[in-house]
Amino acid sequence: MRHDEFTMMERRSDGGPDPDSVVCPPALAKYDLVELASGLILLPGQGCRDPQTNACVGITRGATGEIESYDIRAQTEGVFRNVEALLMSRGLNRSNIVDVTVFMRSKGDFNAMNEVWNAFFADCEQPPARTTVFVVDLPGDNFIEMKAQASRIAR
Repeated sequence: MRHDEFTMMERRSDGGPDPDSVVCPPALAKYDLVELASGLILLPGQGCRDPQTNACVGITRGATGEIESYDIRAQTEGVFRNVEALLMSRGLNRSNIVDVTVFMRSKGDFNAMNEVWNAFFADCEQPPARTTVFVVDLPGDNFIEMKAQASRIAR
C-alpha cells in the first residue's frame, strides 16, 4: 500500500501537507481530538468513520439495516486515515507516532489488521510500540479503534 492511499488532504506546491485542508470526523463526545502535553500529541480513540459521510467504512448492511459483514482491512485503513489526518493537522506524520493501543472486537481479525499495520508503517525507520486489546464492543459500527501518541521530537 502506498502512503498516498492513506492521505486525505491537499498538498502544498512544495509537496508538503496543507494543514488547513485536514478532514477528519468529529468527536462523538466532548473531548479534544488532539491535545498537546509536554511535547506529546495525544490522539484519543480513533475509529473508521469517513469524515465525508460520517459512516463507518467497510460495513455491509442487509435489507433491514443490520450489519451482515465487515471488512477489517477497510476499517483499519479508515482508522489510519483519521489518525494521519489529525497528525498532519499538527505538521506531523506517521513517523512521529511512538505508541499505539489497538482495540479490536475479534481475535480472528488480528492477522488482517497486522497486514494493514505493516503496510502503513512500511516506510518508517522505527515503527511505534503497540499494545492490542480485545474488547466485547466498540462505539458505532467500529470493529477496530486505535489510540495513539506521537512526539514532536524526531525519532
